Amino acid sequence: MNNRGIKSLLKKYYHYSAIVLLFVALVVVLVACTKRGDVPVEVATKENEGLEVEFVPFEKDSNEAVVDLIRRFYEACEKGDIDAIKEICPEYDDEEAEKTKNKSEYIDEYTNIECNIKPGPHDNEYIVFVYYEIKFHNIDTTAPGLVCYYVRTAEDGSLYIDDDADGLDEQTEQYIKAIRNQDDVKELRRQIDEKYTEASSSDEVLKNFMEQLPTLIKPKKTGSEDESAAAEPATMVATLLDTVNVRTGPGTENDSLGKLMKGDKVTVLENQDNGWSKVDFQGQEAYIKTEFLQLESAAPTQTDTTDGAENAAGDAAAQTETQPEAQSQSSDGSVPSKIRVTGDSVRIRESVDSGVSPLGTAQKGDEFTVKGKEGNFYKVEYKGREGFISVDFAEPV
Repeated sequence: MNNRGIKSLLKKYYHYSAIVLLFVALVVVLVACTKRGDVPVEVATKENEGLEVEFVPFEKDSNEAVVDLIRRFYEACEKGDIDAIKEICPEYDDEEAEKTKNKSEYIDEYTNIECNIKPGPHDNEYIVFVYYEIKFHNIDTTAPGLVCYYVRTAEDGSLYIDDDADGLDEQTEQYIKAIRNQDDVKELRRQIDEKYTEASSSDEVLKNFMEQLPTLIKPKKTGSEDESAAAEPATMVATLLDTVNVRTGPGTENDSLGKLMKGDKVTVLENQDNGWSKVDFQGQEAYIKTEFLQLESAAPTQTDTTDGAENAAGDAAAQTETQPEAQSQSSDGSVPSKIRVTGDSVRIRESVDSGVSPLGTAQKGDEFTVKGKEGNFYKVEYKGREGFISVDFAEPV
């Protein structure tokens, strides 16, 4: 497993945050396992030695220190406070940090955060499965998500989320995989998958927004070569909730360029922290109060590339349009035989067409057999059926 793969795996355990979630409470007293009824899971290491992982049921919000840690993490994610995030997760990836900061511009709050805690591979360590719901600006329905974090105790006794790719040994890696394959974890993931499907099916605005989220939060490219090849920034279409003045700047003291009526549609270029949104008005940049806008869908960009989308809470993979291309993703130009998911709660689609219902969701570290590649999607085997996962949220194994 390469470092990127390990880092993807860790971010699930990573103190229940992955970029959007905040874990709570540190389990001070490990759950006492009743020997009778505990089901050991045997995992083979590289040396073919067996690693037994006893089945210990979830302890919901059982450790106040762990819960506090997770909640602080998500508060920082909600605000886009990268310094605070890195205090909790010292090895937080810079690219993920930029995505988190960009994502915070669209978030009202993280709510209903729950920490489902299991013992970690060593004393005073925890594998935490964090459930949360995200409330986005101007979208009524919250988006549920589930992330797994590896929470450890520092020498000074404080808790932190471990995201050190180089520090994860084979035995720890196998332990975490074994935990994720336990029945109660699988059932929890099934429940959250069902909740997300219900939420996106009941709210078309949420569904459209989640399909565009990866595009909206994608880090900006740097360097002259990247800048020349960079796509136009992603935009959103919104419907006016009332008749409003369109102004030259973000504030009522600025001149009015005209009015838009209730029900009119406008292209949103940027949501700002000051309560105003930058929009396209008759070919020029203008400003409208964000509270009068109802996000509807994404406006296509001037490129022939495709972008995925996360399912809240990080997030589901989707695509606005696809273009036929050669089957290639590995460094040698071939389609990999197996991929590993790198995003949180990545949607598995029935087809590459936008708007189709999801078959389910995959978590960071999940691996799939690849049957081919269509456009910007890997065709994979999922529960005996063909499914599609965006290449933006997967890497060759």
